[in-house]
Parts: sequence; C-alpha cells; structure tokens
Amino acid sequence: MQIKKNHIIFLLPAILVCIFFCPRIFGQLEQKVSEKLCVTLSKNISLFHILVMISPYGEEKKDIFPHPIAQKARDYFKEFKDHPAIDTTHRIFNFSWYFLFNNVAFYFADFPEMKLYEEIELPPEFKARKNMITQYIEQVKDFYKASEFEAFWKIHNKDLESVIEECKRNIPEVSLPELMETFFGTQAECFYFVPCPFMQNSATHVEVKHKQGGLTYYYIAGGNTFLERFNNISTAFHEFSHSFIEPISAKYFNQIKKLSYLYKPLQNSLTRLGYKNWDRGFNEHIVRAAQLHLLRKALGEEARERVILSERRLGFKLIDNFYGFFDEYDRNREKYKNLESFYPEVLKRLSEIKVEEYRRPSYMGFYPESIENKVFVKDVVLDSAFSKAGIKKGDILFSIENVLIDSDDSFNKTKEKFWNQAKEGDSVKIVIIREDKKIELDVPVPFVTDFRYKHEEY
Repeated sequence: MQIKKNHIIFLLPAILVCIFFCPRIFGQLEQKVSEKLCVTLSKNISLFHILVMISPYGEEKKDIFPHPIAQKARDYFKEFKDHPAIDTTHRIFNFSWYFLFNNVAFYFADFPEMKLYEEIELPPEFKARKNMITQYIEQVKDFYKASEFEAFWKIHNKDLESVIEECKRNIPEVSLPELMETFFGTQAECFYFVPCPFMQNSATHVEVKHKQGGLTYYYIAGGNTFLERFNNISTAFHEFSHSFIEPISAKYFNQIKKLSYLYKPLQNSLTRLGYKNWDRGFNEHIVRAAQLHLLRKALGEEARERVILSERRLGFKLIDNFYGFFDEYDRNREKYKNLESFYPEVLKRLSEIKVEEYRRPSYMGFYPESIENKVFVKDVVLDSAFSKAGIKKGDILFSIENVLIDSDDSFNKTKEKFWNQAKEGDSVKIVIIREDKKIELDVPVPFVTDFRYKHEEY
C-alpha cells in the first residue's frame, strides 16, 4: 500500500503526540482501540505487583488475586520470597498501597533499564522520596535479573496477550476520551486501560504530566476487574475521573478544608472504606457523581441507577447532592466551560448543608457470612453488643424477633426493621444456633451519639 505525501502530513500530529506524550507505547504489549485510547500491559507494573503478591501481605490474602496467571506467577517466583526486594516492597505497600509502585512504573523506561523519562514532570511527593525510590529500584533490578523475570514474561506471552484481548473485548463501543473531555472541559493526550492480573481485585489511576504540557491518563484494573463489560467501563470512568478532578481539588484545598465539618456524618461509613478524612471523602463523592453522569451518557439511566443505589448503601450520604451539582453543571455548559469553573458553585452549595447531632442505635458488632441459606457469625467485634451477649464466632444467626434469617437480604431487612429502628432501652430477641442447639438471647441495643445532615430522613 502506497502512502501519499499529503497523508503523512495529515498523520504527523498524531505521530508527534505518540512520540512526545505517550512514551510507553513502544516495547509494551499493547493494542490501540481508537486515536486516543489504548490497552496496554505494563511490564513495570506487572513486576511491582508480583512483588506485592509474593510479599507477606499477598501470601496472607491469596484469595484477592483471582486471575489464573497470578497463580502461575506465584509458582514461578516462589523461590525468591527471601529476596531483599520483597521486604522493601512489603514496607512500601503498607504506607502507600499500590500508588507509589504505579507512579514509578510510568516514570521510568521498562526493566531492566529503568531510566527516568526526561520528559516527565515529577510530582513533589516523588521528589521527596527520590533517594528511597532509587535504592528500591536497584533492589528490584537485582530481583529482575536473579529471578529471570524476562523469561517468565516470554514464556507467558500468549497468556499476557489474552489479557489485553479480554480487556479490549470488554470496552463498550463508546468514545470514552471524547465523552470525558467534553464533560470535564479539559483535554488529555492519551488514555490507557492497563489490565494487571497480578494486582488484587481493585483499581486505581495514574496521571503523568509532561514537560511539554500534555497529560496521559492510566486506569489500572487489577484481578478480574476488566473481565466484565459493565464493571470495566464503570470503573474506568471512576478512575479516569480522579485524574481530571484531583488537580482541581488541589487548587481549592483551603476552601474544601473549611467544609470539613461535613465529614462528621460520613466518618463511620467512609472510614471503613479507607477514606479517613474529609479531603478523601470530598474527592470520592465528586468522582463518583461524575462517574454516574458519564455512565448515564454512555449506557443510559438504568446503568446510573444501578450504581447510585450501591453508592448509597456504601454510605456516600452526599452522593445525591453531588449528582445534583453535576446535573446543574451539565445543563449550563454555556456558563461553565469546564468543571473547574463550576467548583466555586459546588463549594457554595455544600456550605449551605447543615449538620446536627443525634442519638442512634450502635452496630450489632459482628461480621456476617452467608453460606447455603444460613448466615454465620464470621467474627465478633470486641466489646460490641453481640460480644457482650455471648455470641461467638461460628454461631449461626437463626432469627431476629422471630423472623427467619436465611440470606444476606433477609438479615439486612430484619436488622433495619428491628435493630436500627429501636429506641433507647430496647432489647432485640436474637436466636442463634450453636452446636445444633438453639439459644435465645435478649440483646440490649446500645446507643451512640452521631451526626447527620438536616435534610436526612429519620
């Protein structure tokens, strides 16, 4: 096929974008989906995540690494669990989760070279840890060589290529870059889906800023996250939204901080999810609200409703407010050219929400596990209502106020009706089965002081 001169001139801008803004496009297992969207399997990320997987953390939680190739990696590298890089990986993971590994992976050329890209603009937190990161990379280089990582990569090349195919197959036919750039009112140079079967079943994001001014966004999908079509696009919207939103939030840090009292009603639920302060709580609300709007645009109202119900159950009590903010933003784009221009209005609306103190029933204090139409007590929280009543790990929750408990759904509905609606001084009749014997207990409902938004129903 002959390429005409005018065709080369037409393609030149796209070629330059790939050269200057997407340096990782070469030497990777990669497939292009559209002009700005690619699926890539990163060798660097895979190596870091394998180190996490065979660290003490990963060994303890094997069930959260479900992809079949993860077990192949575990078997291949099992002889190197005592390598110094494993201990350092474990310590880094304990304070940064996957964040530091993922960022480092995209700041450097592939192992074994691992040379820092000169065109990358390094964030302050990276510069502050540069010496520690440099020493760690040297350890990982040694692991790479000693374990013959390159041989593993080549042996399982077909498996790795199938991971890319699986991820690509589960990207719906929507123009994700165009949809997100239009919605947020800002541009990125490239969007990457990065499936990583060696990462636990979760997802995260990385944004790389280039000295020439461009931005590259990465959505890292761990475990089996990318294997289900709806989950893949919903999670991608979430993670890419972080990359658009967090730089804006950073600019409004002081104004957001003044609203930290709004975290009080969220603290119990969001702390359990790992969002331990208002900054994180704010960003998660606004990211999830953006995700809902993008889902509606891409897949329709049913998709939005499916996810917002889940967000409410998780305890994102302001999700409807934030969704409403985005609805106004979306309807008034002639006034608001991008999301950053709308932030003052978001903060103004949040400042109008009032918080009040009240009394509510405390938690039962156990972890349920539903197996074959039975709800077991998986564990009991020390000094909780169930602990003080003598309920133990392994007991079967048979009934609450004479209502049979045979599923998570029946438990949740009954708990809501009888426990969460109790008044101070009330007890709830609980029947458990222990060693094939029924034990009836009247469990006093403890009350605690909590906070709520004045618009909440109670």
